[in-house]
Amino acid sequence: RLLQTVARARRRLGLIDAADPSAAARPAAAAPSDFWVAGRQGRTRVPVSEILWVEAARDYVVLHTRDRAHIHRARMAELERRLPDDFVRAHRSALVRLSTVREVIREPGGGLTLALGSGARVPVSQRAAPGVLARLAGRA
Repeated sequence: RLLQTVARARRRLGLIDAADPSAAARPAAAAPSDFWVAGRQGRTRVPVSEILWVEAARDYVVLHTRDRAHIHRARMAELERRLPDDFVRAHRSALVRLSTVREVIREPGGGLTLALGSGARVPVSQRAAPGVLARLAGRA
C-alpha cells in the first residue's frame, strides 16, 4: 500500500507519467540538486552551477564559489556522487570543476597544480593526475 501511495503522489506531482505504470517502480532521474548550507542568519542555498571547486575539511567540505566559501557538513565521497560530470577528483581532499581550470602547472618536484580562473591553486595527487589530465584533454 505504501508503494501505491508513493506512486500516486509522484503521479500527482508530475514526477512520473500516469500512462506508464512501470514508471512508478523506476527511481526518478537524479539531477544535481542545490545545497542548503547552514549559516549565522539561517540557511543559504548554494546552486551547484555556482560551485567552482570543493575542498575537504575533516567531516565538512568547503564549497568555493566566485563570491565566497561555504562550509557544509558532508563527506567528499557523497559530494562526488551528487555533483555533475563536470567535476573531477584532483586530490583526496579536492574536487574541481573542469571548466574553471585555466592552467596546469608542473611543479619542480614533478607534481601538478591546477590554476583556476578564480586565482585558486589546487594540488593534483600523483594518483589522480592521469585521470585529471585525460579529462582535461577530452575537453580540448
